Amino acid sequence: QLFILFTTANFPDVMMPAYTTARFSFVFFFSFVALGTFFLCNVVIAVVCNEYNSQVEREEYERTAFRKRRLEQAFLLLDEKGDGHLSRPRIEMAFKELNHYKMGIENINADKARVIFAALDSNRDSSISLDDFRKLCNLLEVRFRRIDKTTFITRVCPEFWSTHSC
Repeated sequence: QLFILFTTANFPDVMMPAYTTARFSFVFFFSFVALGTFFLCNVVIAVVCNEYNSQVEREEYERTAFRKRRLEQAFLLLDEKGDGHLSRPRIEMAFKELNHYKMGIENINADKARVIFAALDSNRDSSISLDDFRKLCNLLEVRFRRIDKTTFITRVCPEFWSTHSC
């Protein structure tokens, strides 16, 4: 009965029999409802929210660990020499192979492959180490867009732009 009172779903049915016999019971019911509503509900909600947040953090940690393990396995498979470095032709070959699959990443053309390789090659030795290779997934999610180098004047008045005064 007190749980029904706490939820305030059928509050009068629980309180009214006691209230009709003793009017002072109102103090108990008021304090119980006030304490339950303003304190106990907040505690329950806080516990549920904390557990949800910790579950989300665990899933994120597991997803990150899974990605790290898979990238290390891919690196070891691509490292044919076993020296811990991947050459540029080897990475470009892997990019060409990735183009055959629809995985949510856009097509990796030669220009994009060059940009990704340059971003991965942190020490500029034309090879990629395992630490550099771990950044590959993040770079593959980046969307590249070619910027139009023509200005408004060159598009609207190409004759004016081609004159020697400009």
